[in-house]
Amino acid sequence: MAQAAGEAAGEEALAAVERETVKGYTRIPFALRVAFRGLDWRFGPGAALVFAGAFREVRRYLRDPGLKAAVDAIVDAAVGGDTRVLVGHSLGSVVALEFVRRNPGCRLDLLVTLGSPLGARFVRALMPDPGYGKEGLPLGLGAWVNVRDPHDPVAFAGDLTRYWPRISDEKVDNQGDAHAVSRYLSKRQTGAALLAVLPLAAR
Repeated sequence: MAQAAGEAAGEEALAAVERETVKGYTRIPFALRVAFRGLDWRFGPGAALVFAGAFREVRRYLRDPGLKAAVDAIVDAAVGGDTRVLVGHSLGSVVALEFVRRNPGCRLDLLVTLGSPLGARFVRALMPDPGYGKEGLPLGLGAWVNVRDPHDPVAFAGDLTRYWPRISDEKVDNQGDAHAVSRYLSKRQTGAALLAVLPLAAR
């Protein structure tokens, strides 16, 4: 957790915090306390708690085979032959990409990821081999739009085009509630991505 939180906070934030008296989060180990204060320094008060919650969810999903199988089964049952779009927020973006990886023969027009941790080194290290190179898009996927608020601690890794160059990376401002799914869903960039692929009858 300390390593992941430190990666998210970044060197500048950690250096700034280490020069000060590290206050708050007094019931956790010092290394984690520094990393958490660094997250709050970079993203604002409470960012560490948002990050920690998302980190635990993603880690458990990727490391608990029973839980992962149960979650994947729910998604498999919900995605039918006429499904054209998958939308995933936070952990949901990891689950959605896992669906794409597990079903390369399933043709989807669009994957939309919101507030995604997929760019984080610790997340990518825990994910199974996706079966494709870093260039382009996953098999069976027509387009991928990643919507992120630069102030969202869960999406701290930023632009995903470093790993998948054909992703459309869209920055938004969620105005003080950086990781909220309701804010992401209400953004013009999210709506425009959906309208570009959905049939007129669904609009």
